[in-house]
Amino acid sequence: MRIKIASRKSDLARIQAQKVASLLRLVQADLEIEHLYTASFGDQNPDVNLWEMPEKGVFTEDFRQGLCGGEFDFVVHSWKDLPTNLPESSEIMTIKRADPRDLILFKKDCLKKDDLEIYTSSPRRVFHLDHFIKNFFPKNIDSIECLPIRGNIPTRLMKYLNDDVQAIVVAKAAIDRILETTSEEFREAREMIRNVINQSKWMITPISDFPTAAAQGALAIEYNKDNTAIKNLLKKIHDAETFDHVKKERDTLRSFGGGCHLKIGVNSISHDRGSYFSISGETPKGEMLKKIEFIPNEIHSWPTPSNEDELFPSKVSEQGFFNRKLIDAKLENQSLWFTRFFDHPALEDIKDDQLIWCAGTKTWGQLADKGIWCHGTNESLGDHINEDIDLIAGNTVSWKYLTHTKSMERNNNLSYYELIEKENIPSLEKHKFFFWMSGTQFELAKKITPKIVDGYHASGPGQTFNLLEEHIPRERLKVYHSYYTWLEEMKDQLKDQSNA
Repeated sequence: MRIKIASRKSDLARIQAQKVASLLRLVQADLEIEHLYTASFGDQNPDVNLWEMPEKGVFTEDFRQGLCGGEFDFVVHSWKDLPTNLPESSEIMTIKRADPRDLILFKKDCLKKDDLEIYTSSPRRVFHLDHFIKNFFPKNIDSIECLPIRGNIPTRLMKYLNDDVQAIVVAKAAIDRILETTSEEFREAREMIRNVINQSKWMITPISDFPTAAAQGALAIEYNKDNTAIKNLLKKIHDAETFDHVKKERDTLRSFGGGCHLKIGVNSISHDRGSYFSISGETPKGEMLKKIEFIPNEIHSWPTPSNEDELFPSKVSEQGFFNRKLIDAKLENQSLWFTRFFDHPALEDIKDDQLIWCAGTKTWGQLADKGIWCHGTNESLGDHINEDIDLIAGNTVSWKYLTHTKSMERNNNLSYYELIEKENIPSLEKHKFFFWMSGTQFELAKKITPKIVDGYHASGPGQTFNLLEEHIPRERLKVYHSYYTWLEEMKDQLKDQSNA
């Protein structure tokens, strides 16, 4: 079987088309594949800002005539470039999605600046950068100015490197795809990107606070829906899970008008226990959007609480069963993964070139307040989730997990504080609905009040949930994104009950 694959002719577009071709060869060895590369309207007008161009298909519309005329069998697009409304003649399949997050590269002297100039042409990124820098940058910044930039990945990165601008925002998937290819054809681009990263500091933005363009990191394989042979071939490499998440993102964006001119980011990603959804931005009508939710695979029906006294904790301070005592720890010259923030004198010894990761955005903010550069977070989704930074870091990262002496969850722990059990911890017998932020706290509570195992329990989707599964039947166990989402749901139920 002979097929023709079309794509844009940038390094990234060719890499993406060739990746699809290599997957097809794995499922059908006798394929003869020809690649056709061409420039789109957006490529031919590199000096025009994206928001000044037609709103739909500036990188994809030029391929439609060739697709309809049979010049090629399908087109490989970066899915985020496709307009949210496709012609009726087209259908899309896809492969497993790459990392959807954004990557920010900073000049190494950026911490000496009081103001930041950042290259980005995305209204969505411009909207979110102010909040992100204020909350997660390890230095107070007086002002942020976003400057427009166009061109392919190497062009933009070289402009950032050579100009007197402190930072640039790019899609992490684009950088990863170029770095991971071993083809000699892309050696120059690969080496250039590695050189730029080596001369920079970097952060990977959390989708909770910095959701990305709908479909970022995903590839759209567009074909004529009446081409049965191509449809059957593409089915062999199609990733339905990626398709469903991207469809949800694009449908959400379409409800606000669609297009790269919007100041809205939206992500839906898979998790072992369900899916994680985040949307944030400003609608064309000036309305502020902010929603984060974890949608579990299993949804059990629970009774409604009778009163607030049945909830534990009804405020965060109620779950403080321990005092924390610092112990000696050596933190420099290691890649550190903070499970929780604890203000320890050894933090002062952390070097500028150390890799730092953290469990959640709260911990990231606390590290930033201490002047510590953090590279990213697992967003309270559990430390079993792959951080996916080896390509950016340039090596396989081996973490030391900073935690307390009672933690037995990992072999590569590094304890830097001790938990001291408080005296006179009250019985929890009057409570029926529980949210646990720590497995250690649950185990102590169970020891003091064994009856709590008969209640209804919840936690985030990480290690604490794993422990709860060992003690609580699944029908009385739920996963939430955070304590605050659990508490809001419980209080809404109480309010509905009182209004009934």
